[in-house]
Amino acid sequence: KDEGDANLRERVAELQTEARKQAENAAEVAAKVRDARAIEVAELKAKCDGDLAVAEEKTQRVREEKQREREAAQRALEEETQRWRKVVEDLSAKHQRALEEAEKRQKADTEVLKEKAAGVESELREQLVRAKREREQREEEM
Repeated sequence: KDEGDANLRERVAELQTEARKQAENAAEVAAKVRDARAIEVAELKAKCDGDLAVAEEKTQRVREEKQREREAAQRALEEETQRWRKVVEDLSAKHQRALEEAEKRQKADTEVLKEKAAGVESELREQLVRAKREREQREEEM
């Protein structure tokens, strides 16, 4: 029981560590996506070229693309987080069921042992009664 509990706790810890790593990776991706330097470079290049209208159009497209990338990264992070949450919840539920089953088995084992102990006690009493009778018979015969 303790080994199973330890294994389950270890697995939950591993899954939580993996979930944290996934979240950190997703955060790094989101930081890269939010890199505004690409927008600034596009704006400066267009101004240098003297084509402000083209620059604004390009900038808007870059902003929209970056926004879509941020939204996609956020959705991916939320989906991954939800998936790991489900894994952890499932493991927690499985662990709880295992604990409940172990408690049931322990109670059943305890009852069996109580019954066996009662049987042994009864047998010992019977042996004691027989021994007393035999001793009394020997004493009477003497």
